[in-house]
Amino acid sequence: MMKKQHRLTAQQRDYRRFLRTVEWSLQRARVIVRSGGLCEICKTRRLKQVHHLRYSDPVSSTPDSDLIGLCGFCHRREHVRLPGPGALASAEMQLF
Repeated sequence: MMKKQHRLTAQQRDYRRFLRTVEWSLQRARVIVRSGGLCEICKTRRLKQVHHLRYSDPVSSTPDSDLIGLCGFCHRREHVRLPGPGALASAEMQLF
């Protein structure tokens, strides 16, 4: 069976490129410091990922206030939008 190829949009390509930049590394570090290294939702588990609440265009102009530090569990929950304590309102989630 042939594997279906997924073509990335220009925005998705730009986003992936941005994640490899020094600017993203510095911005990610600021979010980690802001959170004190703990998930900003559950406040109990160690922060593993920085999640975009909103995407700016271009993505490099996303302010720190539109990013949140999350543990792996809370990050997965946000992407599948499972209900749970502290879940972000889906209205806040503006994905491209």
